[in-house]
Amino acid sequence: MNDMKKLSFPQVMGRAAGMVVHETPVYFVIYVILNVAFSVSFGLVTLLNQRFIDAVTAVIGGSSLAGAVMPLVLFGGLTILLEVLRQIHQFLYQVFTQKCTGRLAEYLHKRAALIPAVSFEDPAFLDTMNKANEGRKKATAFVMDFLTIFTGNLPYLIFMCIYLYSLKPSLALAILVIFVPVLVSYLFRTNAYKRLEDTVAPVRREYEYYDRCITDREYFKETRLLGAYGFFARLYQHSVLRFARETARVEYRSGAYRLISQIITLAGYLGVLFLLFDGVMKEQITIGAFAAVFASIGRMLYMIQDVFDQSVSPTIQNYGVVSNSSLSPVLCAGERKQRKR
Repeated sequence: MNDMKKLSFPQVMGRAAGMVVHETPVYFVIYVILNVAFSVSFGLVTLLNQRFIDAVTAVIGGSSLAGAVMPLVLFGGLTILLEVLRQIHQFLYQVFTQKCTGRLAEYLHKRAALIPAVSFEDPAFLDTMNKANEGRKKATAFVMDFLTIFTGNLPYLIFMCIYLYSLKPSLALAILVIFVPVLVSYLFRTNAYKRLEDTVAPVRREYEYYDRCITDREYFKETRLLGAYGFFARLYQHSVLRFARETARVEYRSGAYRLISQIITLAGYLGVLFLLFDGVMKEQITIGAFAAVFASIGRMLYMIQDVFDQSVSPTIQNYGVVSNSSLSPVLCAGERKQRKR
């Protein structure tokens, strides 16, 4: 159990990813390829949008209409392809998550069955099992959200930084001003969620047990006959309050970090708009580039926010659960017993 606590983020990610790849290798490869294709297509849409608008501007200036046909076809075709990839990605995410989570549950149950029954009388071991089960539930989403960041979102952001730098170097720097503070704020939240899971795991096991004593069919009759309902209800309320208090404290701190990052993001967005306007007025960038960047800057900032809200934030929360899940000691204990047999 202690060994698991000492694991760093790369070690936890490597161990979780290894289990996910082992259980569903085909889905894993397809998901990575789809993420990369989606990210590249998303970046090319901006480039083709610029060329299409530049071509239309040239036609208005007296050039041949045929010069705008091919950019229009490429831009429209890639936009349609992007929507198709988006729907396939959402479908595959759900299928992959459900399939891999079920496989990990089967794997955990088989290993836990090899552990001596007397171990389940130890409260510390029950905490370990509770963490292992919670980590099993979060492991797949933890890995997939991490993959989405580095194979789906990061290539697009890199592409856009290069594209903006080619138009005007200060535009790329403005994007970094937006991105880096948000990243730093989420890194601060990582340790907070990790400590939270370590603190609330025993409390969660307590209130789940008290809840079963009050409402579960196995214990309900005995609780009523002994007149112990009020006793367990008070213990349940106390445990839930402790759980809520610890969770609220971390969420409050996390919200403060997020508010600061949102203020910096707004300032960066206004800075990008000013740089775009200044570049057009000084004829440093074309009308097509201005329109393409103006149309995509909101989408790009939304993607940055989506990266953190839909991928990084769940990854941070799941990291706290997975890193403290103690999956390794439980599985290793079962594997040692199996080898002895």
